[in-house]
Amino acid sequence: DVDFGVGGQINYGARFNGSSSKITTSAIAGLSSVSVSIWLKSSNSTSTERRGIIEINSGTAQGIAGTLMVLYKFSNGEILVRSGNASSSETNILTHTDTSLRDGNWHNLIVTRNESTGVTTLYIDGSQVDQETVSNTSTVGQGSIIGDRYTTSSGNFNWDGSIDQVRIFS
Repeated sequence: DVDFGVGGQINYGARFNGSSSKITTSAIAGLSSVSVSIWLKSSNSTSTERRGIIEINSGTAQGIAGTLMVLYKFSNGEILVRSGNASSSETNILTHTDTSLRDGNWHNLIVTRNESTGVTTLYIDGSQVDQETVSNTSTVGQGSIIGDRYTTSSGNFNWDGSIDQVRIFS
């Protein structure tokens, strides 16, 4: 369960415990091209699992990306962005390494995906750090999740730290 803290605190965000915390929402209809802005703070974990930051319009039972999935591996700083058909297949559309996200400080992560051009762009703390072009058609799935990823696999994929100010734009 997510700890939303005590009122009146600044730079607190929702705390995710790294084992069971997550926020689930319904699917966002008509969303294929998308921009996501999210503030996150890690707990300095050294996990080798890819931890879910956000998964938009995913296949809830399959663990297959729909519109967009953003994962982070603390052990090597890998940021992985995927899109897919929300039922049986997904494609890695951007891979970038940035170990600064595991330093225990607040960072702004922005991912934009233009479905028609296949361009995915990654920004960290206001600077563009990567852009890749991979054609892949995404499909709106059953729901969305913050701080985890839908999966039937064994392992621990929940975010370990805090997340704040999640914004999703078409």
